[in-house]
Amino acid sequence: MLYVVATLAALTLQTGGLHMLPLGNHIPDLILILAVYLGLKHHTALAAIIAFVMGYATDVFSGSQIGLNAFMITLIFLLAYEGVAAI
Repeated sequence: MLYVVATLAALTLQTGGLHMLPLGNHIPDLILILAVYLGLKHHTALAAIIAFVMGYATDVFSGSQIGLNAFMITLIFLLAYEGVAAI
């Protein structure tokens, strides 16, 4: 439930909230940060599903090709997960 709220807050800030600030062109990708955190701290199949859903939600709100962000966020989750497993 916490990740749902965090994802919705991140999408809200990324799509409209932070663009009104003077440095609106330099917005960090908050969904990416959440995906890396999931990969580093949570090692379950549910975390991978959450990463995919976060990417898919980004696709829906961004207007890009459906599946592109979902694939990339899931891939980044897996890379963060495997990076910890290798240590």
